[in-house]
Amino acid sequence: MEAARSMTSMARLTRRLIASGLLALVASLPASASSARAPDRQPVPRPRIGLALGGGSALGLAHIGVLDWLEIHRVPIDAVAGTSMGSFVGGAFASGLTAGDIMRLVDGVDWDLYLRTDVPFASKNFRRKQDSRSMPTALEFGLKGGFTLPRSINTGHHLALLLERIALPYFELASFDDLPTPFRAMATDLMTARQIALAAGSLADAIRGSMALPAVLDPVTLGPYLLIDGGALNNVPADVVRGMGAGVVIAVDVGALARPVSPSKTLIDVLSKTIETVMRENSERAMATADLVIRPDLSGLDSMDFRRAAEIVQRGRDAAEAVSARLLPLAVSEAEYADWRASRERRRRPMPGPPVFITVTGVPAAEQAAVVRHLGSHLGRPIDPVRLGADLTVLTGSDRYNRVSYEAVRDGERVGLLIRVDPRKYGPPFLAIAPAIGTTSSSVFATSVEGRITAYDVAGQGSEVRLGAAAGSELSAEGELYVPIFGSRWFVAPHASAERTFENSVSAGRLVAEYRASRGDVGMGVGFNSGRRSEIRAGFDVSRYQAVVRVGDPDLPGIHGTERVASLQWVFDNQDSAMVPTRGVYASVRIRQFLRVADVFTGDLPADIDYPRRFRTAEAQISGFGRPGSRNRLFGVFGGGTSFGAAPVAPNDFALGGPFRLGAYHRNELRGSQYLLLTGGFLREVGRLPDMLGEGAYLGAWVENGATFDSLAGARWRTNISGGLVLETLVGPVIATGSVGLDGRARIYVGVGRLLR
Repeated sequence: MEAARSMTSMARLTRRLIASGLLALVASLPASASSARAPDRQPVPRPRIGLALGGGSALGLAHIGVLDWLEIHRVPIDAVAGTSMGSFVGGAFASGLTAGDIMRLVDGVDWDLYLRTDVPFASKNFRRKQDSRSMPTALEFGLKGGFTLPRSINTGHHLALLLERIALPYFELASFDDLPTPFRAMATDLMTARQIALAAGSLADAIRGSMALPAVLDPVTLGPYLLIDGGALNNVPADVVRGMGAGVVIAVDVGALARPVSPSKTLIDVLSKTIETVMRENSERAMATADLVIRPDLSGLDSMDFRRAAEIVQRGRDAAEAVSARLLPLAVSEAEYADWRASRERRRRPMPGPPVFITVTGVPAAEQAAVVRHLGSHLGRPIDPVRLGADLTVLTGSDRYNRVSYEAVRDGERVGLLIRVDPRKYGPPFLAIAPAIGTTSSSVFATSVEGRITAYDVAGQGSEVRLGAAAGSELSAEGELYVPIFGSRWFVAPHASAERTFENSVSAGRLVAEYRASRGDVGMGVGFNSGRRSEIRAGFDVSRYQAVVRVGDPDLPGIHGTERVASLQWVFDNQDSAMVPTRGVYASVRIRQFLRVADVFTGDLPADIDYPRRFRTAEAQISGFGRPGSRNRLFGVFGGGTSFGAAPVAPNDFALGGPFRLGAYHRNELRGSQYLLLTGGFLREVGRLPDMLGEGAYLGAWVENGATFDSLAGARWRTNISGGLVLETLVGPVIATGSVGLDGRARIYVGVGRLLR
């Protein structure tokens, strides 16, 4: 055994000495040496050059710059292996793309989309949009078999679509050696705790497995392996490239070895440095086999700086230029380089022909049929990866699947699409949790914790149960059963709810009483759901309502009794976010017919006031967002309601007051049988929260103008000038705003929870 090891070591040493000698010989030759050779002398064969590309998340984009430098200076690459982001760049290059092609691919990536923790709002179906608006949180857990955390922060759906676009022509590939440039993707197998150099199978899955950073991206099951990021055991696989037959190995390190070690200050720092220490030792061992190591200067950059791609790529070019004296001896003539490029081009495979069938895996037969119907427009025409990816993303908008991926398959002479659906393994049911916090006065906060459980297919395919509750300053519980009628978009939705809240009664800016209000409700809805953008629903509700004075004059009126209400509502929603949209319109129109309302009492006696028992109301709310420039948002909001001449009492009248609804006034301070509100404003993105923890941070200003009134002629119009900070966080929008009215009123509001529609 020792003899065998010695022989292997001697062989490796011999290969390195030969390669080094060739490099030295080429570097020492004068420019005219080739022309001075005897005509019958055979040229010295050039060494086989291999490239090892290390992991480092966004910093791995520097590999593109190194490749670009090598292409410009005619240094051919005959084999490549990569880890994590190095696997992405190396795999794209191995598929036949040039550095310029890869850069254009990266430039087309919407990193906000790729790094978000949730399905894009615009791709959600209508019910999931409702969920996001009522509880805009990314804190979701599984209840399948007990309380379960997700396996990762990001499902990697959009990453998979990008990789499948690269790998699509190679669906019949027997080995990664048959790519235009032979390739290996380094991953770590969790089942055996070993490094795996993936050399065959699905190219997209191999790269995705190499990039599956623990807790950030889902592990990838590939054959007998459960794969995570290869950086844990071999971050810069120079030894693997040497094993692919490379005589000269160039390694590019953008990871732990490429950056200086900083002192650890927190527990997270200590954990991070511990992982880097393991990676450092393994990387040093692997890179010992390299002939040249390129380490770009990545100071001032972070592993999540994907939006600084152009700068990172340039750092890679600069790093290659810095060692040009050692790289240029590997350059070949224009003719030789043209031959090398032609050889790569001959090995490229064309896109598969138009698919004529679709096969679906991962879900029951009923869901398979639904997926086939959804994708039917892709049959019989050339595969469009962008359009296909968009349709697959819509499938994830049901919240049932982690991701939906694809590849071409062949059945005899026929080409088809294999759609692989990856269900969310920790649910359903799913549990979403969010805080609800907001100031009710200058020094008092109302705080609650909200939760919602969602389960699917409990009453047939496509049915849903939603159960919600809140505890804290407000107590509530609600439930709805949603059942499609015979599998169509028509539905029935029985529901029930109960709540207890505390409502302030404010007059002229002064708190005069606090009411404890409680309501219990049962009802039935029937309607039509268009899929993603709209729903129309008719309903009938019977409720028991009570509002009594908790703080204040006990002789103030109270309300209790039974209410019966018929309603018709239409909602349209094509905005692209539940928090701060960049574009789109939200519109809601609701008509209610009150057939009976609760009675008004003073003490235990009916109040001596005149109010309608039967009346009709109509209300419309519309908001629109636009994006003049990548960092700017313009928005407008309109609201209006009428009781058609009736004068109902609270809570069935209309109210203004609070953030974005005349913010200089207390919440629901202004009341009337009719109202109009018009708001226009501007938000500018001034920063971003750390990826995976949130999205944009905005500063803005807006003007609100509106009034509540019983008659338009007697309306007192109020204008507020408002501004503040809005943060898009994992637990919903966090806002800190201030409003000043032209009448001298002013308020500050700080809160976490639902924001604009």
